[in-house]
Amino acid sequence: LKYLDLSEQLSNGGGLAGPLLDFANSTMLSTLLLQHNNFSGTIPSTMLESNENTELVTLDLRYNALTGQIPAELARISQMNLYLGSNRLNSIPSALCNTNWNDGNVGKHGCDGILCRAGTFNTYGRAIGNLECLTCNSMFSTAVIGSTSCGAPLEHTALISFYQSTGGPNWNSANNWLETEDHCTWEGITCHTEGEFNGLVRKIELDDNNLVGT
Repeated sequence: LKYLDLSEQLSNGGGLAGPLLDFANSTMLSTLLLQHNNFSGTIPSTMLESNENTELVTLDLRYNALTGQIPAELARISQMNLYLGSNRLNSIPSALCNTNWNDGNVGKHGCDGILCRAGTFNTYGRAIGNLECLTCNSMFSTAVIGSTSCGAPLEHTALISFYQSTGGPNWNSANNWLETEDHCTWEGITCHTEGEFNGLVRKIELDDNNLVGT
């Protein structure tokens, strides 16, 4: 097995849930896409431990409910794209910050190239290219790392649930919904851009868009 894509299951009704499997016996797995699900708990220290792939390995776990520290054992993988934004993680081992992962962005930005530190954010949840992590001055700034917006972290999850429960895939128009990291860019969503509510949703406008439900 070299490629496995089980991503975006939230849009199909709830997403995959429970503890994250470690795929420890997958020796040649090069791409594992599990973003936009409901996986919870910590990332196993045995994650991909038998991987023998000498080429680039991509692991995408964005938009789940993973907690704790990123396992230092992942440092055994020399070439990696590790995407973890919008979880509930709180710590990055220094060994991972000395890699050249994420297309060289870890080498350029240090730990921020993996996840923006607590109290900062950007659209990707990590520093990429010339896009640095920005300070979040919102009253809702939290101690988690990898924030993709400067607002209440539950808003993103609530909007995904709203999309699912109102027939989102069948809306007349749903530009950017579940396609971009920042829900403030989703069609019909307007966020506050200044003051104490900066980054929070201010208005939802989806009139005549074939929403269903009550």
